[in-house]
Amino acid sequence: MRMMMIFAAACLAFAPAAATAQAFGVTPGTNVSRLNGTPSSTGRKYYYRVTVPLPNREFESYSAIATPTEGVCKIWGIGVDHDNDRYGSSAQSAYDNMKATLSAKYGASKSVEYIKSGALWDKSSEWVMSLRQKERTHVTYWIRGDGATLPAGLDAVSLKISAVSSDSAYLDLTYEFSNFDSCKRRMDSESNEGL
Repeated sequence: MRMMMIFAAACLAFAPAAATAQAFGVTPGTNVSRLNGTPSSTGRKYYYRVTVPLPNREFESYSAIATPTEGVCKIWGIGVDHDNDRYGSSAQSAYDNMKATLSAKYGASKSVEYIKSGALWDKSSEWVMSLRQKERTHVTYWIRGDGATLPAGLDAVSLKISAVSSDSAYLDLTYEFSNFDSCKRRMDSESNEGL
């Protein structure tokens, strides 16, 4: 009996470490001030630039949505630019590596990787340009209700490739916490106050 109690205590002691291993080390409800949050340059209320406890070398900056009552409810990393990559080879390689890592961690995923029918930018040398022109989509989702094995407090993860020019692309990795719906309700309510 005593051994079982010691084992249970050890499991509890390691639980917070396991939880913070997700989402760049950020847990749901974290006060944005603990992440050195500064208001986003977009001017959107509750959007912040943040510093994360566990950065990843593929990402150069991090942003979050956080409200005073809910704390952080969504966080994402903006990747480094893969320049001179009009074929998307470098960006796709980084995406495939990260997708494999996330799949090993979270299990089942759904990928949406296609180019629109009749796309103007459809040559292989225009792969990144087709992303830029919103003719191509390259994203994978891990969603709690769709078979992903996400830890408590985390409802969805998405990984996508976005483009900044015809030959420069980057990864975007987003973690949506279980308190996001509450954050969204607050933001929607405040944005409709003047109507």
